[in-house]
Amino acid sequence: MLAGVLSGLHDFKLKDVSKPVIKEDTDVLLRVTATAICTIEVHYAEG
Repeated sequence: MLAGVLSGLHDFKLKDVSKPVIKEDTDVLLRVTATAICTIEVHYAEG
């Protein structure tokens, strides 16, 4: 599956990651169908 990863300053990439698995009875998997960029993410990307 694809995940958006911020690895460092100005280093945002889509990466293939392993699919998460449920390990505990209290774990939940959510499917994200839409997202947006907030001001705080811009600050992290800009430094």
